[in-house]
Amino acid sequence: NPNQVADLKSFLDKLDGVDQVVVDTGWVKKLNSILHLANKAILLASILLTSMLVVVIGNTIRLQMTSHHEEIELSKLIGATNQFLRRPFLYSGFIYGLGGGLTAAIALKLIVIFLNQTIVEVEALYGAQFVIIDLSLLQYLSIIGSSILIAITASFISINQSIKKL
Repeated sequence: NPNQVADLKSFLDKLDGVDQVVVDTGWVKKLNSILHLANKAILLASILLTSMLVVVIGNTIRLQMTSHHEEIELSKLIGATNQFLRRPFLYSGFIYGLGGGLTAAIALKLIVIFLNQTIVEVEALYGAQFVIIDLSLLQYLSIIGSSILIAITASFISINQSIKKL
């Protein structure tokens, strides 16, 4: 943030033994705009991937319901409620979400481990220490939880559309 850099400059100016502090604020503004652009791109990619997840899981559940069409119709004939018919497909959505969330969390953990091992070369070039910060357990759990929530929501929407057609 350019304001924080200005605050740091004024702090360093006040230190004993410091004659002059030179700050390239143009570079800081450029870096800040690139970071802002990257944040927007990540947000858009997240929205796009979430939408794709909803479509894929919804279609998978719809395909499952189509393959069990005869059993569903027979169950409705003998008095099965819509809630009873929804339940196994919601469980499938939960399992898909859990599997996807676990896969994403494990992939992120492996990426962090791999990058921290390979960053040694960069540290040697720059003579500095870099660390890729790992996510906390709560953040990993929120990835898994949000994946489950998205999958169950997609399943619920798909199930309701399919049940209305029956």
